[in-house]
Amino acid sequence: MALASGKHIIALALAAVIGAGFACSSAFAAEEADRPALISLPAAEWSLSPLPLPSEELVEMLAGMADIHSDETGFSASTLFDLRKKIKGEIVFESEGRTLSRSRPAETGVSALFPGAQPSAAHSGGALAFIDRGATVSKLSIYNFSQEKPRAVYSTPDALARPALSPDASAAAIVLISLSNLERKLLIINTSDGSSFAPRLTSDFHSAAWNPADGSLWVALKKCPPGDGSSRLCFDRAAPSGGGVSSVSIPLRPSDENGGTPSFAAMRGAAFSFSPTGKKILVYDERSADGLFYVADVASGETSKNAFKSPAGAAIQFDSLAWGRDDDSFVFTYLGNIWVKLSDKDTPPFPAIVGASAAASPPLWLP
Repeated sequence: MALASGKHIIALALAAVIGAGFACSSAFAAEEADRPALISLPAAEWSLSPLPLPSEELVEMLAGMADIHSDETGFSASTLFDLRKKIKGEIVFESEGRTLSRSRPAETGVSALFPGAQPSAAHSGGALAFIDRGATVSKLSIYNFSQEKPRAVYSTPDALARPALSPDASAAAIVLISLSNLERKLLIINTSDGSSFAPRLTSDFHSAAWNPADGSLWVALKKCPPGDGSSRLCFDRAAPSGGGVSSVSIPLRPSDENGGTPSFAAMRGAAFSFSPTGKKILVYDERSADGLFYVADVASGETSKNAFKSPAGAAIQFDSLAWGRDDDSFVFTYLGNIWVKLSDKDTPPFPAIVGASAAASPPLWLP
């Protein structure tokens, strides 16, 4: 009896649901009686189905769908697609998860290379230096684009940061941070045999960069030696062979009345780099969110104070900034994406977004 009662209850419930369905169908049919009928073509009628998009339009549509932050660039998806065609060369960067990736914006999208962080390369390309962090050791590794696999040239249980590969890829400068006392030390490592030495710097330093004009390593000092008080940038210069250190400075003068000059002493995290020819130097405070950067002529000291703005006029407070493929172009990260400033000869010259990559350190723009 209990089983029969249960079946009877289920049958009544199903009847109620079916009845409600018929009632809704009847009501819907009555409501739609005065409306034009919609004709659905059967799937087998392939000759009457919509035509496929042309291949170029399809590519453009997919490119627009991939631009997660396209509304923040000031350009439409189709304009961004056209701008990417102007970006020659290759961009290498650290994406989320400490993975190195590459893209040739004019030709291909983003592809992963291998695990790694903080990539560095000479403007001429050819080789790449990066940090490979493990559970117990940090390694400085070198990757030649003509080879299949990177090779580790130096390892330490301490932390490594800011690798800088020399123009001829024979040496790499890197900051070693002791995990026991957090002291910072600059090392120059021979990339062929892994031997290393610490140049004898005259003062505490921010960062280091190689000058492609003469192959020397310049180290940005936090304080200048006593002088006449004029605006200048002070460095320790290490010779490309032997590591002998000498002092050098660049006296600065603003290029206009509204300009200014940078000061390593006033910056919490001064970052600098030489242009591909070595004739200009880029300086900015990577721990500031003001979006300002300076470009100085190494020979004359003439300095311009700069800031990027989107096509809509909004200020761009970039996360990191580096030189591009020439002395008039730049590559930087903003809102997790990689942007480039094309040469002013191009129209429009700036900016063009490369893709939603969540870049975690300064990207590289290589030939």
